[in-house]
Amino acid sequence: MSGRALPDGGIELHRQTASKTCVFWDEFPPFVPKRTKPFKEEFDRLANQEGWGKKKKREYLVKALNAEIDFHSDKTTGLVRWQRLCQELGLSNEPKSKTQCKRVLKSRFVNLYTLLDHRRNPDVPVVCFNSFKELLHDIRRTGNFPRECAKQDGYMKIFLQRL
Repeated sequence: MSGRALPDGGIELHRQTASKTCVFWDEFPPFVPKRTKPFKEEFDRLANQEGWGKKKKREYLVKALNAEIDFHSDKTTGLVRWQRLCQELGLSNEPKSKTQCKRVLKSRFVNLYTLLDHRRNPDVPVVCFNSFKELLHDIRRTGNFPRECAKQDGYMKIFLQRL
């Protein structure tokens, strides 16, 4: 838990610690997302509840992903942020430069939904696949992660692959 000290001796908590879910889900009462469930599973449950068609579902998927990415994003930048991304993937040898981090991360095959699930619930491991073929098989299960959402974070885009 992190925050900054207030003049009265208290601590101002960051938004993420004050609320356990991002504000997107609040737009759809009585829906209550379960943080322990995968994002895609919860989003599909919401879409079914709301009766969204294909076009509306895609529109809200992008909105939900952007909100989740923003809510769970690490506000650090530069080398520290790249190193934290390496840590999220469970890489034991932490690269010492941004270039080394990018080189190591670029060689990994990661389904971005799994990375987001890890950020929602740290008990969920980030799965690194051994090949593009294995990643593609998993993407068929979860669906494509919208490119514009991955690019929003600035760091997740390192895992984008052409399908």
